[in-house]
Amino acid sequence: MTGRKLSISLPADLAEGIAHVPVGEVSAFIADAVRRKLAGDSIRPLLPPEPRG
Repeated sequence: MTGRKLSISLPADLAEGIAHVPVGEVSAFIADAVRRKLAGDSIRPLLPPEPRG
């Protein structure tokens, strides 16, 4: 994989939540999470507004 190498800090609850991911797969796990977030953000404006109640 080519790309830019970043170092990030995660809140303790998130770090604990990904503790099950093997060390060599953490980068792919985080990349997948970021891709899903970006995809959701791009689709959200196309959805009807959430009902308020």
